[in-house]
Amino acid sequence: MDVGEQSVKFIEAQIESSYSEVMDGRIIEDMYWIETTDGARAVATTIHLQEKNKKGKDFQTSEVIVLFPPFVAEE
Repeated sequence: MDVGEQSVKFIEAQIESSYSEVMDGRIIEDMYWIETTDGARAVATTIHLQEKNKKGKDFQTSEVIVLFPPFVAEE
């Protein structure tokens, strides 16, 4: 498995376990990686589509930025 596949599996596992409550009902709008001394860390910008607002107008969105733990690829 190459580094790209490992990183996808890592993020999927994080979303399903440690971040399941934060990510519930959210859509990842953008994701990028930052290099740290502990390894690469994924940063995701997410949106949550809410039902119509109290006045019954258009959909609203709320944005959350998620910082995932360091990822170190297996060799």
